[in-house]
Amino acid sequence: MLSVRIMSPRLPLYLIAAAVLLLAACQRQPTPATNNQPAMDPQLAAMLQEGRAAAARDHLTGSMTDAEILQSIGYDPATFASNRTYGVDGYSVGYTNQTTDIIITRSVSTGISILRLSPKDEKEHWHLDNP
Repeated sequence: MLSVRIMSPRLPLYLIAAAVLLLAACQRQPTPATNNQPAMDPQLAAMLQEGRAAAARDHLTGSMTDAEILQSIGYDPATFASNRTYGVDGYSVGYTNQTTDIIITRSVSTGISILRLSPKDEKEHWHLDNP
C-alpha cells in the first residue's frame, strides 16, 4: 500500500520565518569590541606624551641601539659601566659613571623608556613605542 503524506501548510511559514531571520542576521553589522583595559591615569598619559615629545626632539627611534641612544642625548657610551636586569617582558640596562645615571628599559608591553636620573639638575625622560 502506497501512502502519501501531505505537508502541513504551516511548515513553509516556519521555513520562511527562519530564512528571514537568517538574512537579517547576515545583514547586521558586527558590534565593535569593547576595550576592557582601564583608562590610563591622566598624569601618566601626560608623562608619556612629554617623553614622546622629548624623543622626537632628540631624534630618537625605537630601532636605535643603547649606544646610539646615549650618543643622541650627548653621551659617550664608552664612559659608562653598565648593569642589565631582566624583567617579565623585557630588560633594563643601567648606565653609570661618576656624574651620570641613565636607565634604558626595553619592554614588549610599554616600549622603550630612557631615564636620566643624575645629574639631578638634568633629570629627563624619553619614551619610544616599540619599533
